[in-house]
Amino acid sequence: MSNSIYISNSEIQIVKYSRSGDKVKIDGYVSSILPEGCIINGVITDYQLLVGQLKRLKEEAPSFFTKLTLTVDTNSILTKKIPVPQLKRDKYYLIVEDELRGRLSAYRDVLFDFSFWNKRKKGTVILGAGVDKTAIDAYLTVFKEANIKLDHIHVGLESILRYLEHFKFNHESTFALNIIDKVSMLSLIFDKGEFVFSTRSRIMGESAIQIAQSVIQNLSQLFQFNKNITHSFYLGANDELLSEIKNRNPISEVEISQFNFNVETKGDPKMDPSLHFVLFGTYADDKHINFLDSFKRLEKANKKPSKFKPIYLLGFLIPIGIAGTFQFLNTQTNKIESENEKIKSFLKSEDVREQKRQIKVYQETINQLSEVNKNIDLGIEEFKEITTINSETVNSIYGLAGNQVTIKSFSFDSDSNSFDISASANSQLDISTYGSRLKETNLFSDVQYLGYQGSESSMVFTFKIKAILKSVEKSNTK
Repeated sequence: MSNSIYISNSEIQIVKYSRSGDKVKIDGYVSSILPEGCIINGVITDYQLLVGQLKRLKEEAPSFFTKLTLTVDTNSILTKKIPVPQLKRDKYYLIVEDELRGRLSAYRDVLFDFSFWNKRKKGTVILGAGVDKTAIDAYLTVFKEANIKLDHIHVGLESILRYLEHFKFNHESTFALNIIDKVSMLSLIFDKGEFVFSTRSRIMGESAIQIAQSVIQNLSQLFQFNKNITHSFYLGANDELLSEIKNRNPISEVEISQFNFNVETKGDPKMDPSLHFVLFGTYADDKHINFLDSFKRLEKANKKPSKFKPIYLLGFLIPIGIAGTFQFLNTQTNKIESENEKIKSFLKSEDVREQKRQIKVYQETINQLSEVNKNIDLGIEEFKEITTINSETVNSIYGLAGNQVTIKSFSFDSDSNSFDISASANSQLDISTYGSRLKETNLFSDVQYLGYQGSESSMVFTFKIKAILKSVEKSNTK
């Protein structure tokens, strides 16, 4: 009997399960509702609150906290399928690091791991993964303070891909899998069983009708990216919400369905498998990516013996006598006075006087440039007032592109208060990641995909995005 835990934006989910071949039996389920903002898309924002919730849940159901596997889903995890030759295991880590290091260069310490996607004499493929070490460290800190032992830390995306691959889910069609988590939605596109890319969008509204409208807007954007989509599945949508999504679906080519797990539930009868991401974790095993092992490897590699012991310094200072101390200070004073005389002599030399004259000229030039900069700054401030464009917005458009996306051009439409961005990327995943990063800045009320051109064979995708500034909403309320 094993336990799987997943922490969503809204609750802690834990299932007790047993697995035999293709069958997973759910023997029990416990959960705890989290206050809003405790964790956002896999990023822990309130450590102590989460620790308290875990402690209370452990006290209420201690049997759910043995042989515990954590499934993590966060934007900082990067995955990639990599074709490799037959090598020793340690060589694969180097290949994964070489493939992913450039796209994770913003992080100081990165954890790398891999699992075999298929292992054959011809055509071995591994699934490589990398993540910012601090993201995993945050989870380990919380579970340690809650006195809970973890056996594995698995990647949410791999758990999803493994499940769909295992059951050949809609293997011959192009479909979207959407996982709703309170205020956000993770959408994954699959083309004939092959994962293409994922994107995360924010869900607006509180009622089923408002949420359905936000979901349908996202579906329209996904359909613009790939018009071959025939099905859109939803996990985390109750019957009322699913009905509203179906009623408001404007795309006749896309069938709306609920995603259902192939599991047998014999525990808590209140558990609805169509609402729980945690069930993906029941299909993870010891052969899959495990960031807990990666964390331990990096910690071991970084651990170096100390070359200095404070107690030795203390033992050295105690025998020094008062007389010896004064003699030492007197010698140092003489040295300082001698150095001062040398400095005074140097400052009186002709070379130094000439340098002072040059410095004065440079200073006058700098003062003049400062006046010019002030005028430029005033002009920029006036420009900001007219267009509401500021440096943070422009820096976001270019800065968030990183090394994976190249901005070709962008223009500002004052009527719609939005940017039209034209860019190129090496993969659809990079396009999705860039769009998600723009959304997370909170500078824009909406980020819309306007379509793309390209193919995996050419490794070049050109795309367009419309990013609407939040000030549009403000101006409409005046």
